[in-house]
Amino acid sequence: MTHRTWTPAIGLLLVMSVIGVAGLVLLDHHPLAAQSAADDYVNRPPRQCRRCHADEYRDWLNSAHGLAYEAEAFQSVWARSRQKPECLTCHSPGYDPATEQMAYQGVGCAACHQTLETTRRQGDGRTYHGRLSLGSAAAVCGTCHGADHARTFIEWQDSPHNGARTVTCLDCHRAHTNDLTAATPLELCGRCHLQEVPTTNPHMHVDGNCTDCHPAPVNTNNVHLHGGAEADCTACHMTTEPDQYGRYLMNAGHTMTVSLAACTGCHGKLHDLTAGAP
Repeated sequence: MTHRTWTPAIGLLLVMSVIGVAGLVLLDHHPLAAQSAADDYVNRPPRQCRRCHADEYRDWLNSAHGLAYEAEAFQSVWARSRQKPECLTCHSPGYDPATEQMAYQGVGCAACHQTLETTRRQGDGRTYHGRLSLGSAAAVCGTCHGADHARTFIEWQDSPHNGARTVTCLDCHRAHTNDLTAATPLELCGRCHLQEVPTTNPHMHVDGNCTDCHPAPVNTNNVHLHGGAEADCTACHMTTEPDQYGRYLMNAGHTMTVSLAACTGCHGKLHDLTAGAP
């Protein structure tokens, strides 16, 4: 088995979706389900895509999706669950339960893309595969990240990000590396929440509130944003909490709600308090 680069960010994403049983089917059929058509390109092993999509393949290889099967966090919990094959529906959809063979490890192209047209295209003296879906809708991510033990999509549905001004998964996460689309969380959130709100504009006669279109402005002159390297938007608004056995996140931090755990995470350490203290 080939071992690849491991980072804390990858570990966090994997714990959020460990034991990947797709508990929420939001499309007519699960995008990870294998199709029998010979021309269904997306269900092929990702290594076959690298000839044309070299950058995307390289990014995917060491991402949370690329490592979803071989990751120590998943393997540990999967072993405790007696290696239930249904876990591979999300963690390694290249597995065929009928033959008990695995075409490839990890979450491959078919998790996010679907073949829309099987007719090959010609251009620049080369032959290309048929048209594919981009899989940019949050519901596509929700097929795996919407189960009881991978609650990211469920929480996002109830968050302000799923409002009049929708912020989807790919606004914050890169598709193939799964990293953030900005260098830091503060920079990422600041793209919207540190914008100046105009005082005069042609929309003032429209019924509704400014925040229906514009994100609520943030006051950066506060003790939390000057509290050191660990204090940023996510420290309060995206606090995560594991279940009692440390298997997955019962709070994936995507409701954007400030919980008691966000306060005790810092102030409990400073004052020797615990969440259950009187």
